[in-house]
Amino acid sequence: MVKWSDLLTLVTAFQSCRDTNSVLKALANHLGDVVEARASLVWKLSRDGEGLLCVASTFEPGGRAELLRGAVTDCMLNEMLEIPRARHISKKRKGFDPELLLHLSDNDRARVREALYAPIPTAHGPLGVVEVLNKERGDFTPDDAAFLEEACRLAGRQMDALEAIEEERESSLSAVQRLTDLYDISRVLASTLEMAELLPIMGE
Repeated sequence: MVKWSDLLTLVTAFQSCRDTNSVLKALANHLGDVVEARASLVWKLSRDGEGLLCVASTFEPGGRAELLRGAVTDCMLNEMLEIPRARHISKKRKGFDPELLLHLSDNDRARVREALYAPIPTAHGPLGVVEVLNKERGDFTPDDAAFLEEACRLAGRQMDALEAIEEERESSLSAVQRLTDLYDISRVLASTLEMAELLPIMGE
């Protein structure tokens, strides 16, 4: 069962975020604590949409993952962009394919026992993928997967809200600029009319 108190804490953290990067960092930090993962990484689609870049991460004290440089393609992460639900992979399961973790270094792949994945859905499609590695005690549970899925959905909603606020701000600035331009034009016209009235007098 998803812990609603944990989701409420996450929503509260999101509400204090003023940009998308802050949202993704808050997501990574919160997930590591709630699902007791040794590492949580947030992968975001690159600008060209051709690969994924790690933009936020948390690790257990003294831990660190060695990630491939640049955007990653053709791996488990890219597959998750097409899957609407969380996915759990484990070396305990028959048929586990190490190549699912090609975005990690050889040493890190050897240390991964299991992992959870979920896409971050937004109004414009998936923004990226969240990856959590190795539960501190025991194995990831269906509740962990459900929480990850819901947390990613909430992150996507916050992204949409921030985008809407930014669009409204830009629209307001554009309107102010148009009013300023109209005011400047009216001043120029007024000056021109005044000059036109003065010319006959100056010519006398």
